[in-house]
Amino acid sequence: MTRETFQAEILAVTGASSLAQVNHPQLVPSITAAAPGPSTSQITHATSSVSGSWASVAKNSSKSPAFHPPILENRKLKVKLPRAVREEGIKLWEDCLIGTFIDDDVPNYGRILSMANRVWGRRGSVSVTSLGAKSFLFKIPDSGTRSWVLNSGPWHVANKNL
Repeated sequence: MTRETFQAEILAVTGASSLAQVNHPQLVPSITAAAPGPSTSQITHATSSVSGSWASVAKNSSKSPAFHPPILENRKLKVKLPRAVREEGIKLWEDCLIGTFIDDDVPNYGRILSMANRVWGRRGSVSVTSLGAKSFLFKIPDSGTRSWVLNSGPWHVANKNL
């Protein structure tokens, strides 16, 4: 499906005569996102202040990102991802756990990282990424350690429940 075909379907479903008249929060962002890729001038403008290999890759690439047209189901837009994309996502996150502190008083990042590596990192370094005020992503490379962490909780850092 091309961008033009998709836009025509949106107009038909909504009854609007132009895209400017479409005022649906789930449709409007997707119409813009439905473009197969940015134009060369947009890539040049976006990367002009960036130095390094990513800018040169973007400028010299003849490929645009793959376009997966959304489908409208029950007045909601959905995109069906190809199997390869789903499998790559699973591989990317399969060694991660998310932990959330119960209390509003959260230990500092250094204490969390130190505890994670001291207790869970005996078979490989554990990385910790903050996901917001109280949640953290723990990347634990060893599957046995991950299972042990899941089954041996609850965990505490500086006397705070995780």
